[in-house]
Amino acid sequence: MKKLFIKIMSITGDKKLEFLSLILFSLLVGSVMTALNPIVIKYMFDEGIIKKNFGFFILISVSFILLATITRFFELFYVLRMKKLKNYCSKKSFLNLINKYYRIPYYEIQKKESGYYTGRVYDETLTAVSSSFDIFSDILSDFLNAIVALIIVIGISIKTTFYLILVVPVVFYLSLKYQNKIKEYSKREKETESELRGFVNSMLNSYKTVRIFNLFEKIKNIVDYKFEDYNNSVYQNTKAINSFKTFSSIFFSYIEIFVVIACGYEMLKGRMSFGGFVAFMNAFWLCLNNISSVIKKLPEVTKINSNLERLSELENITETNNWHIKEEEIKLIDISVKFKEHIVLEKINLEAKKGEKILMLGENGSGKTTIANIICGFEKPNFGKVCGFEADKISACIMPFNFLPLTLKEQIDMISQNERYINSLLKDFNLENLLSKNPRSFSEGEKKKAAVMLTLLKDAEVYIFDEPLANLDIRSKETVMKKIFERTASKILIAILHGEERYFKSFDKIFNIKDKKITNQTH
Repeated sequence: MKKLFIKIMSITGDKKLEFLSLILFSLLVGSVMTALNPIVIKYMFDEGIIKKNFGFFILISVSFILLATITRFFELFYVLRMKKLKNYCSKKSFLNLINKYYRIPYYEIQKKESGYYTGRVYDETLTAVSSSFDIFSDILSDFLNAIVALIIVIGISIKTTFYLILVVPVVFYLSLKYQNKIKEYSKREKETESELRGFVNSMLNSYKTVRIFNLFEKIKNIVDYKFEDYNNSVYQNTKAINSFKTFSSIFFSYIEIFVVIACGYEMLKGRMSFGGFVAFMNAFWLCLNNISSVIKKLPEVTKINSNLERLSELENITETNNWHIKEEEIKLIDISVKFKEHIVLEKINLEAKKGEKILMLGENGSGKTTIANIICGFEKPNFGKVCGFEADKISACIMPFNFLPLTLKEQIDMISQNERYINSLLKDFNLENLLSKNPRSFSEGEKKKAAVMLTLLKDAEVYIFDEPLANLDIRSKETVMKKIFERTASKILIAILHGEERYFKSFDKIFNIKDKKITNQTH
């Protein structure tokens, strides 16, 4: 509970006081009703029914009903206020994790399927924040109500209360036994769930590929394996949680029987009135149920703590580009890159100074885009030294270009406010009538021009274009290259082209990537 409380205090941030006030308000209302319930019952029977004082019986009954009605409105107020607070904190945590996500090195993002981080950033955040608030307030409420009810039963019969105290050490032992298992299984469950979501997301996005190559059965087999892994982790977690609950419930049942027998014996001996018996049993059930509720929620606390730890792991990821040295020119010195055991680039050297125009040529898969990603800081070489500009001084159109789920106009407005330049590009690229549409719906040629336009709109020192002429007609190619050279007149330009020899003379250096190395440099 201490870990949970510390994490909640971190999540609530500037709303700590409001959260604590709501919790205290809820505890006060709950404990008052818990205390009054058995006391009212005792007086209703002993002073009302047994003594045949019907007026007193009606008075205390009506008073209690009115108080219970007011309490229900207090509870409604608490629920609504707490919901607003949970919504606020969930949104704040989600936005914080979104910000953290964009600070995770790109090479780390690539290790997971796209939907993996959707599960971690969105689903887990909303679930963990809301459930942590609920479980914390519920356990505190149950615990305080159990204490209040225990005081009542002690006041009625301390001897009979002894049986209730026997519960504590046994249940404490059970909670310790299962706590570590539940924590381990909960983390495993969330991890396999995120991995499954990531794979399914990528699989569904590969609709055309699956249909064209008739991969239904093979995809189904892979999903079956991953789903089975997820199901196993869920089963192990469920088994641990419910085993704990079952053994606790069995022990509570034994205690219930012993207490009923003890109360009956006290009544037969004349040491407990009928009203006292009814009040004791009422307070006893309240105490036992609240203790039982706390015990049953302990596995959930462990599970939620595990989920919150996963969020903290994501929050604590830092952007580590210590291999990328900040300078006002670009230098790649003896860099080598390999994916698993496959060597992509070996001892590559490249230099680009302000105002230089660099062209990179090479076959598909030769490593041109990898070099572009390294310059941008997206990918990390296995060996070598990288010197270059900070990310905010680089604008890049690297394939595949990922448009935001917004209209073209909305994306333009997020990058630049230079209306004159924006209108010029829109007109020259023939995109004026597409401003209200999402670029994802464009034709391939329109997508390419939109991607180049967005890249040009950013005011940067380095501009990188990965195949900017792909899918364009002759006229559009001329327009795009003209705009690229105009914008990068005094900047560093790095372009990747296939063919298009007529533009080669406009570049200062030409690097030919072949057999994992730069085999030719032309000035």
